[in-house]
Amino acid sequence: MQSVNLFSRNTPQKTAAVREGLRMVRSIMASDTSKDGLTTSQIYQIAVKKKPNAEFKSLLKEVRLSAAKVEQQQATNGQSGSLKAPPPAPPRPLHPLKSMTFLKREVLPILEGNKEITLKRVMRVPTVTEQAPETTKASKKTKGKGRNESNANAAPSPVQVYLWKNVPKPKKPVQGEVNWGPYAKSFKQQWWEVGTGEDLGYLSRRRRRARVDKIGREVETAKVVKRAVTKAEQLRVEALVKAREQKRRERVDMWYERVRVLRKAKIEREKAEAQAAGGTP
Repeated sequence: MQSVNLFSRNTPQKTAAVREGLRMVRSIMASDTSKDGLTTSQIYQIAVKKKPNAEFKSLLKEVRLSAAKVEQQQATNGQSGSLKAPPPAPPRPLHPLKSMTFLKREVLPILEGNKEITLKRVMRVPTVTEQAPETTKASKKTKGKGRNESNANAAPSPVQVYLWKNVPKPKKPVQGEVNWGPYAKSFKQQWWEVGTGEDLGYLSRRRRRARVDKIGREVETAKVVKRAVTKAEQLRVEALVKAREQKRRERVDMWYERVRVLRKAKIEREKAEAQAAGGTP
């Protein structure tokens, strides 16, 4: 009987498996077992013990029935002999996380890209399950040489492991009130909150540099306003703000003037083309 790949590329089955795998891994990382971090193998061993939801089971049942019908039809038509040898089946074909490779390539990268988890390299003493294979190999090598007792009594040394850990949620900055003194009515609190703590990772490199420079200028202006103690300095700051606003308005007016000229030229060109097509003088 030919095996059918239930999680091939770009299929509803793969989408459902990834969605269910994300739900399982999120529940695992939200539990107390992930407090110190988990390896990929540990996440997989915990996830395979969880049962998928009813929606995934029903979809899997429909796919298996349709695959059985296709195999039966091929066997009836005598096409089974011409088929290629099927690839080896995954360890758990009926589970959303059918293999550890599927977990590594399809599920964990999504959570890492969403900044929900991150992979950390740490040094720690291996657990009993992790050092069991090493103990077996060591006992085979030292069998008959009288070194089993010394290896058993030796304390395990720390090893380098890669652990998946939850990304801590950023703390919201405390919004304290700013004392503007005599200029509290002229300037609002938003002058001081000009985006110094915003995430600029979504901007390109050029826009990010320009945004940082702009924020720096606004911060300096806000500092000047905050420590303004004389009427002359206040007037200077107000003049600076008005100059920036006037410059912005001039740019907007220039843009509208250019649009008006282009639109007028387009109308005249269309009239000329219409006259040329109609033969009117």
